Amino acid sequence: MKYALSGALAVFAAFTVAAASASPAPAARETVVFVEAHPDDLAGHLGTAMKLAEKFEVHVIDFTHGELGCGEEKFKSGWTRRTRTAEETEVCRRAGFKLHWCEEVDGYAYAGKAACDRLAQLFKEIKPRAVFCHWPIDVHDDHVMSAAATLKAINLAGIKPERYFHEQDIQSRGFAPAYHVDITPYVEKKAQLARLYVCQGGDKIVERKAESNRVYGRNSSQRNVEVIGVFHGTVKPGGSVFDGLDGVVQ
Repeated sequence: MKYALSGALAVFAAFTVAAASASPAPAARETVVFVEAHPDDLAGHLGTAMKLAEKFEVHVIDFTHGELGCGEEKFKSGWTRRTRTAEETEVCRRAGFKLHWCEEVDGYAYAGKAACDRLAQLFKEIKPRAVFCHWPIDVHDDHVMSAAATLKAINLAGIKPERYFHEQDIQSRGFAPAYHVDITPYVEKKAQLARLYVCQGGDKIVERKAESNRVYGRNSSQRNVEVIGVFHGTVKPGGSVFDGLDGVVQ
């Protein structure tokens, strides 16, 4: 009887293990991608990215390492590249975002074939549901080039994601908001993350972005708002990544 019971338990254990291994794996989450010209450009819409991370896997692609952000001497020594790479890596680690690099050079970035091909390969690997990039009318050439490369790379990759634009508050021109995203639940974490961009004056970034968020909030009867533009015709009615998220007004 003892041996019969032991055998029965062994069979039951084996069946349990087999059943567990046969259980379907959790479905992979859809992905969204933010393409940034420089590491600290993400600070302008960190709240939106964190809100989207509630539903999606968030990827960040930096077009450059921001190599010229601390002057010529530190550019030549490689100090700025190392420092800004480390800062962005830490921001994305704490936010839970996956970080990639396009390897263009700050101040010398172009939407050339090599850059577009690199972005296209990343898009093929990531398979984004939606892509966010800079508004293409901007006083900073790197912002314009990264936006142009993004839009070209989408076509090269043969994908059809929803396409959105983010604003750089002091450099974008003629930005057309389509979505007002209430980021109030993320204000404190956004500030903590933005302060990590120390070599670009993290505290000043926090102050500037917070004021911009409050202004947009007053204009839309919400508290703290980031604004997002849309590439019309790429988002189906009722099919936006923002659907179902609290605090998003179109």
